This record gives sequence, C-alpha cells and structure tokens, in this order.
Amino acid sequence: MTLAPEDFEPATAVLRWANEKDHFARDTFVANFPRVRHLCKPVAELSVVSDDLEPVDVLTAGFPCQRFAVVPRRDTPTPSPAL
Repeated sequence: MTLAPEDFEPATAVLRWANEKDHFARDTFVANFPRVRHLCKPVAELSVVSDDLEPVDVLTAGFPCQRFAVVPRRDTPTPSPAL
C-alpha cells in the first residue's frame, strides 16, 4: 500500500491550559495567548480536580525559555542557544 500526502490529515495542536509560577512570565504568556486558560502557581500545586484541568493528550514543559534566557551565552554564534 502506498500513501500519498493527501491521505494524511493535518496535525493540529490545541493549547488547553498553561501554568507558570513567575508572574512576569505569566503576564507575557497571557499577553500572547489571551484566550488560553492560565494558572499562576508552582507546578507541584496543580490539581486536575481542584483546578478543574481539562484532560490533555500531551503535556510539555520548559519551552520556549531558551529564546528568553537571561543567562550569559557562551560560544554561541547566534542569538538563540543550540538545542
């Protein structure tokens, strides 16, 4: 069986909710994603039940902080660190 590109449905991702404990980072996120529900607390304090978090299929963490890191860059020829 041979599949053509039109045989695939485009992948979509929907951001259901987000969390950030730093209020400055939270304010930036909310400014960029005003329709996304956002919690501002340590991740260890999140609760699916008490925070009424919608179930998700994929949970990610840690991005895109690389572009906004304030740590001095060493030996990086470009503005964003290599991953």
